[in-house]
Amino acid sequence: MRVLRGEFRGVTGKITNVSTPRNGVSIEGVKKEKLKGGNLDVFIHPSNLIVTELNTEDKWRQNKLEGKKTKPVKEAKPKEAAKPAPKKEAKAPAKQSTPKETKESKPTKTEKKKEKK
Repeated sequence: MRVLRGEFRGVTGKITNVSTPRNGVSIEGVKKEKLKGGNLDVFIHPSNLIVTELNTEDKWRQNKLEGKKTKPVKEAKPKEAAKPAPKKEAKAPAKQSTPKETKESKPTKTEKKKEKK
């Protein structure tokens, strides 16, 4: 990557870290010194950078750049010890329910008023 704008204009280096919360990329060789000593990564906005070289050592990247379909890389999961499957008990067929008799509905307040008149 090459920095196009800002304090570090013209610096070229590899990307060391990508930070989405900070909306920036830290580049190898772009650091600021702290007051108490030590160095601090400077995050540069991606719009101020230009890609000069791509890492094409990985087959997945090569296929992606060529437009071929790529399969996601699956991580190997450790196999668990074989456990016997729990036995399922045979269920008796469910009884068919008969519709319950409906209770007579209570008269509403408006119906009671009409009856009184």
